[in-house]
Amino acid sequence: MTWMLVVLSIVGVILNIYHHRYGFLFWMIANLGWMIIDFFHELYAQAFLFGVYFLLAFWGWLAWEK
Repeated sequence: MTWMLVVLSIVGVILNIYHHRYGFLFWMIANLGWMIIDFFHELYAQAFLFGVYFLLAFWGWLAWEK
């Protein structure tokens, strides 16, 4: 599961380098996954961080829609 999230994160970066909006979608999925994993391992600060990353990726998704 964690390696899948790593791949999603890297693909998201590559898509954004090439100015593809879907990079943000990959980041949202990966960040949500990391947030859940961190929460269940009681890494609350890191879960919060990935929650913020999720919100920023969502914001990016909306901003690139225009």
